[in-house]
Amino acid sequence: VESILTYNKELSKEQRFIQWQDIKVKAIGRMVAVAYAFSLITVTLKCQISILAAQLSASLTEKEEDYW
Repeated sequence: VESILTYNKELSKEQRFIQWQDIKVKAIGRMVAVAYAFSLITVTLKCQISILAAQLSASLTEKEEDYW
């Protein structure tokens, strides 16, 4: 950490500004990527649960028809 602080002190204001802009872009990009990945995971899990529920429902109705 100390080496980073000493390195930042040696940078000019313009270089610090450029570095800050880069950090902001990467942070916002990471937040967007996490939100997108979370929504994809949610949709995938909901689809899988729906498929499993449909298969379970179909297997239960087949057993009931065979039973009577």
